[in-house]
Order: sequence, then C-alpha cells, then structure tokens
Amino acid sequence: LGKFSTPITMIANEADQTIFTADGSEKLDQVLIEQLDEVLKDPSPKKFIVLHMEGSHFDYRHRFTKEFNQFQPSYFDRELGNWTDDRQKAELVNSYDNTILYTDSVLEQVMSRLKQKPGMASMTFVSDHGERLMDNDKSEILHSSTLGSQAEFEIPFMIWLNEGYRKEFPNQVKNLGTNQYLVASSFVLFDTLLGLGNMEIAGHKAELNVFSATYHGSSRPVLLPGGDVLDFDRDILNHETRPMMSNK
Repeated sequence: LGKFSTPITMIANEADQTIFTADGSEKLDQVLIEQLDEVLKDPSPKKFIVLHMEGSHFDYRHRFTKEFNQFQPSYFDRELGNWTDDRQKAELVNSYDNTILYTDSVLEQVMSRLKQKPGMASMTFVSDHGERLMDNDKSEILHSSTLGSQAEFEIPFMIWLNEGYRKEFPNQVKNLGTNQYLVASSFVLFDTLLGLGNMEIAGHKAELNVFSATYHGSSRPVLLPGGDVLDFDRDILNHETRPMMSNK
C-alpha cells in the first residue's frame, strides 16, 4: 500500500524497514511475494514480517489474474455496471470467490518459502473485515453498513507453524489445537503473537492468547461506522434472518 494510504501505514513507519508498493496503479498481491523474497535474503536470524494485502477489497476484478478466473460467470474483463442489480449477483459473487482463490495462492507461496528456511517459522493470516454480497435476498454489497452483518464481521484467522516451531514448543501447539474451535476476534491478535513468540510483557493477557491453556474463547465486540460498539454474538449473529455460512 501507499506510504500514507491509512493510519496503519503510518504505524508501519515505526518498523526497522518499510517497503511501500503503491504508486497509483492497480497492483496484485503477488508484488508482496517479490518483496518477501528480498527480505528473506537478510541473514538476521529473527524477523517479524508484516504483509499488508489488498486481498478481496473491491474492485474484485483487479484482485486476481486470468489464471484464477475460475468461477463463472464473473466480471473479470468488463465493468460491472449497476453493482446492486441482483441480476448481476452471480458475477459479483464469482468474482469475489476468484479473489479468494488468488489469495490462497499468495498464502501458499508465503508458506512454501518459510518451509525452506531453517529453524522456526510461522505465518498468521487475519482479515480486517468481510463483505456483503447481496446476502439474505438484499441488494447490499461491500462493508461498513449502518447496522452491520454477519458477512461483514466474520473473518478468517489462520495460523501455520513449521516443524521447527512444533518441535520447540509442543505445549503451545497442543494448546492451539485444543483452542481451535473456540470463538475469537482480532482483539486477541496482539496477545496471541506474543504467545507465538514465547514472549511476555507488562499487561500481557494470557487469556487472550490462543496458544495458552487459559484461553477459553473471547468476547467479540464490533465497531459500527457511527461509532457504536456491539457484541457480535448477541447483537449480530443472533439477529440474522438466515445464516450465511456454517459455524462448524
């Protein structure tokens, strides 16, 4: 992303090294793999690398290549026109699903590179939000709706660990396996990354670390565009007229 695209990129400037790829043109997340290859050449034994992806942000047709245009019909090679026209829902949903395929490929490339490195390595992936895609027979799309929805707030949270880490920290790996079906939110990310690195600091909350035996799930507060904070499970999930994905 660009150097001043968001407050997050301004925070990124506190890192020892920052690389910004945005130049006003549409760029695919593959550009991050190219930068990752250069960063991994650094001989420093310890690295904390953050990749800020475009992922599945709109406009979906700019988030994948022809190779990943698998779900059809899509609007990969044309303007969608009226985005909320339900006659185009299939093209909208398929194009979004194609972005997921592309993101899967990028993540696989990250893991494959980390597998080749000696010692311990891990990858944590989390999204900042989901998307509405005319769910529940409504014409609403994208995110940041006034009332919020399950589709907007449910996000992926994935942790991959290489064999070196699994051998060094078997108890953390065991706890992670035990906790994998418990609810979580992005609020646990900070304490979980500390747990992943086997680190403790003042104020560290083990109950928010999914690698900890004391983790028993977390509350899931969500912030609406107007500034209101809701409880996802109580105020959003229980009030959806029809579930949009499995909770298994």
